[in-house]
Amino acid sequence: MQTTRYDGSVVEFQRKRGGDSAAFFVPFLTADMALLDAGCGPGTITAALAGIVGTAVGVDLEPNAVASADRLAARSGLTNLSFVEADMTALPFSDGVFDAVFFHAVLYHQSPASLTRTLAEARRVLRPGGLLGTRDADVGGNILHPELDGVRLALDLWQRWYEHDDPAALRFGRRQSSILRAHGVHADLGRCKLRQPQRRRSKPRGGGRGCAAQPSRPRAAACEQGARRRR
Repeated sequence: MQTTRYDGSVVEFQRKRGGDSAAFFVPFLTADMALLDAGCGPGTITAALAGIVGTAVGVDLEPNAVASADRLAARSGLTNLSFVEADMTALPFSDGVFDAVFFHAVLYHQSPASLTRTLAEARRVLRPGGLLGTRDADVGGNILHPELDGVRLALDLWQRWYEHDDPAALRFGRRQSSILRAHGVHADLGRCKLRQPQRRRSKPRGGGRGCAAQPSRPRAAACEQGARRRR
């Protein structure tokens, strides 16, 4: 997997992400939940979720991102929102302290070994029956508009650069369910019908793909695919 290098432009790009990036997960959240946003970046998604749950904590390994998130928290006035500089493969939290863990555009960057440690840590800090939500890239659903030659070339070069390291990385989204199950998390693709797994259907619509699941539970929450437009 590629290593993300942070500078001002990366953090600025991540600031544009908001509650829409976690919209598929919102129906499963309640006001009494403690939520962890792992790999939170500058914290815009975490802040959006803090308005829904009881407590929201964001963690990120990058100091610049956490500093930006801290400034966001100070401006927001949200008293249930906080950020911690930490490695998601070794979280500084006790067992079973969160009701939900969320990953946005994080897991597909990781090597197999890092992914195993990350999901093991997520399971450890989740209470029994807690929820795990992921949303990651899948190039099979990229939509270009307008279809300019320069934009298409840029996307092609980016994809070839990524696939040189790991050909499967940019198709992580379609494999989320099987990957989670392989790491002890039960996930079913489909719509947001938590108690009706037999009626769920997966309807491919686009590039970013989200999945909400319960570790080692017979019934899982649903996954939803979200179209991503590139302009």
